[in-house]
Amino acid sequence: MDRKPKNEGRTVKILLALVVTALALLMVFDPSRYMNAAKNGMNVFCVSVLPALLPFMFFAKVLTDLNAGAFFEKTLAKPVKKLFRVPGSAAYIFALSALSGYPVGARLIGEVRAKGGLTRAEACRAAAFCTTSGPLFVLGTIGAGFLLSPRAGTCIFAAHILAALVNGFIFARLVKDKKMWNVECGMWNDGQSDNNLPTEGTGNKAQVPGNHSGDNNFTFHIPYSTFTEKNFSIDWIISNAVWSSVVSVLTVGAYITLFFLVIEAAAANHVFYPLEKLAGLFLPDTAAIRGIEFGLIEVTRGIAELAKLKSVSLPLTTSLSCALISFGGLSVHMQSYPYLSAAGVPFWYCLATKTAHTGIAFGLCWVFMAL
Repeated sequence: MDRKPKNEGRTVKILLALVVTALALLMVFDPSRYMNAAKNGMNVFCVSVLPALLPFMFFAKVLTDLNAGAFFEKTLAKPVKKLFRVPGSAAYIFALSALSGYPVGARLIGEVRAKGGLTRAEACRAAAFCTTSGPLFVLGTIGAGFLLSPRAGTCIFAAHILAALVNGFIFARLVKDKKMWNVECGMWNDGQSDNNLPTEGTGNKAQVPGNHSGDNNFTFHIPYSTFTEKNFSIDWIISNAVWSSVVSVLTVGAYITLFFLVIEAAAANHVFYPLEKLAGLFLPDTAAIRGIEFGLIEVTRGIAELAKLKSVSLPLTTSLSCALISFGGLSVHMQSYPYLSAAGVPFWYCLATKTAHTGIAFGLCWVFMAL
């Protein structure tokens, strides 16, 4: 298999260094503006995200370490295998993702894959429907909070979850077990073996097949988890779940805060202007276009902008909000992808599945709002 050009990773690093340097300089020359943006991001995280996410992060970690997925594996194995071509444990991942929200589903895919519960192709299939938002965020923050309409929140969540299942059914037919084309992974498995996955008691490292920065023997560590017998100690399970959940949730908060800064910098320096002119050919409302652009970066900020608009009808605002939640935004992708990458799911595949999820969710939400 051909390796990626060596200078590709270097180019990305240079671009990242330039962006980070530019953001740092902007904060130096206009500190009040960007500190306010960071405060807004932290406020959204503390008020809207943290109370909904932290408890479910803890619940998910405890249940996973207690092997609660075994119940789903036994009872739902046949229907899940037939519909989505994944083991019954994927039903457990979907259920916790639908209850908890981003990035719990992605995290569980990575953990189950690392323990040998999913093959690489199965992890790709699971990623198509097991990465969702949760009801507390959608019904509370978005429906009752931003849109001031519990019915809109219900329509969004119903369309979002149903679209995820439809999306999973579709991509289950696209992701093959055997090599069909000379590609690394994703839509078609590259034929590499899963024999190097760890089993219980073998340590906390896993070798994931695939090309990661030119290294086909990429090694990753499962954060704050091992596969030794101490996993079955109740006190260790609880303390590990608390520690892991706090670290994961604070990471989410950091991403939200940083992407609020990115949005502020992009808006202040008219980075979105070319896209706004292009989108203006289809949607004349500039404020709505800006809300969509913000949502593609950080979903909470984007929906907050859309909710302020009086010129856009509630059905359209609700459907656009559902689409943005289903896509997740760049912030959610950055929160989820480290787990999915460790499971061997490529970034382009994540974008493809979430883009399809976005379109399906928008259409379903529009229909639900019309009923």
